[in-house]
Amino acid sequence: MNQFIFGIHAVCETLKLRPKDVAHIIIIKERLSSLVEIVRLAEKNQVPISSYKKEEWMKWVQRQVSHFKEEMSHQGIVAQVKSQKAISLEEVLDHLKEKNELGLILVLDEITDPQNLGALIRTAACAKAHAVVIPERGAAQVTSVVTKVAQGGVEHVVVCGVSNINYALEKLKNRGFWVMGLDAKAEVSLFDMDAHQSLALVIGNEESGLRRLVREKCDLLVKIPMPGAMDSLNASTAGGIALFEVVRKRLKKS
Repeated sequence: MNQFIFGIHAVCETLKLRPKDVAHIIIIKERLSSLVEIVRLAEKNQVPISSYKKEEWMKWVQRQVSHFKEEMSHQGIVAQVKSQKAISLEEVLDHLKEKNELGLILVLDEITDPQNLGALIRTAACAKAHAVVIPERGAAQVTSVVTKVAQGGVEHVVVCGVSNINYALEKLKNRGFWVMGLDAKAEVSLFDMDAHQSLALVIGNEESGLRRLVREKCDLLVKIPMPGAMDSLNASTAGGIALFEVVRKRLKKS
């Protein structure tokens, strides 16, 4: 099954990491001169490139991609790519056990905004998280929009779809993970938590936060201290702060 990937960084990372999966690249003709690196990588890997004037390019994409809208950020480039093989949470955990690594997994409890999902995947990739876990229903999924926002992040971090977040958390706990949820009403500060163990960071829905059963599955609830006039953060911002607090603590110890 093929998918469409938009944006310079997303297409470039795919060409670097799995060029054999890229079937075709279509570029707005006026952008060709600014996409030298992508053209070079495509030619090196014998990936066909087509270029059209902007109006023709838009019509081609609209015929091929049902959810495409003109206001989408596309940077004048789209690639037709073979979909990645799905990797289960179980496989990720088995790999961690083999490598004897300290785990870091981001669990998203019904994040519905594709922009937030894409930003969180990008941040998870930057933090070298081992996976991002999302529900298969009732939440944003990895689409062309998410891939574009992630800026190539989907090529660097595994995104695992699960049928039930609570079961996934239980599985993580059974594998030795400490499950930590972000909750604005928690008593413990994020900055006081211990990051030197395998961690699953749980981020709740943009409007309602963590669901009750998910909250009850957490070993620890933490909050991000906010001394300012505002008392809430965007889900992707909160997730980024939490991920890099783990990174900071682990780097400090090493």
